[in-house]
Amino acid sequence: MTDSGDLLIAAPAPGAATVALQWLAAARAAAERLARAEDDEALHDFRVALRRLRSTLRLYRPELGRSVAARMRRSVKKMARATNAARDTEVQLAWLQGARLRLTAPERLARSWWGNRLTERRDQGYQSVRDRTLATFRTTAPLLERALVRVVSGGSNRDVGGFARVTGERLQTTAQALGVALGKIRTVTDTAEIHAARIAGKRLRYLLEPVAPALPGGRAAIRQMKRFQDEFGLLNDTFVRLAEIEDAVRAAGAEQARVALLAALDGRTTKPKAEDNARGLVGIGRIVQRDARRRFRAVARDYLGSGGDRFVRALSRLGVQLMKQQGSRPGQEPTP
Repeated sequence: MTDSGDLLIAAPAPGAATVALQWLAAARAAAERLARAEDDEALHDFRVALRRLRSTLRLYRPELGRSVAARMRRSVKKMARATNAARDTEVQLAWLQGARLRLTAPERLARSWWGNRLTERRDQGYQSVRDRTLATFRTTAPLLERALVRVVSGGSNRDVGGFARVTGERLQTTAQALGVALGKIRTVTDTAEIHAARIAGKRLRYLLEPVAPALPGGRAAIRQMKRFQDEFGLLNDTFVRLAEIEDAVRAAGAEQARVALLAALDGRTTKPKAEDNARGLVGIGRIVQRDARRRFRAVARDYLGSGGDRFVRALSRLGVQLMKQQGSRPGQEPTP
């Protein structure tokens, strides 16, 4: 990884391209592991690297300009989205298998039925990523790398420290967006606002990570951002889980209706018994709903109201601190 002190004295475009190249390299390493099915975390690491790469290209789009073609940006966006199904299903399956749930008999049957559905969809998602997404990545990565390397090698010293200033500005505006989103959250049903806050939090972390080691308080801020992401991520997982259960209930109901229809069409007097998985899933859904409320209380305690205001102000101050670097390395006086 490039030294964060070097980034602080970089011009805007070369600095942005350097960060993007780091995430591209991380995505490449994860893609190789994913292709070999080397470990269970390869997809997660590939997805995270792509999302960081995508955010970097988006956040520094004015600086990178036409150096990175629009089709490359779109390709990175599509690849990142293509990993969603496999990873999201994997997360839900891990919860279903690992959660210590006190279930009734119908809920246990529904858990097994739903787990089989999730396993099948996860495997299909992995296969799609390996067959299609990795192929797209292997084509796009060299083109994007060449474009970014040209930006780095073609950079000038006309705006020394400009990357620090630009990053500081983006930190402040993104922190403001986070504050607005947090201010709109009232209850656990405000899912759109919670999602907006979660995304703003991710972008703040992506902006801060490359330069944090060179900033006083930067590493502590990253730890705080990770905690923020963890809490909002776990809450978001419950929303995804409830949506998955809703979809599974529809499928279970359709399956039960199909069994009854075929029996009626066959003219059988004794109808075959169909498992009432929908009823069991509703019970699991209630458990997830209680979990969502519990996790929302934790988020509200730590990040809504005065707690959220303090959190946002601290991040904004880091943005101001970055803007004052003006091409100075840590420990040096800012350049006038």
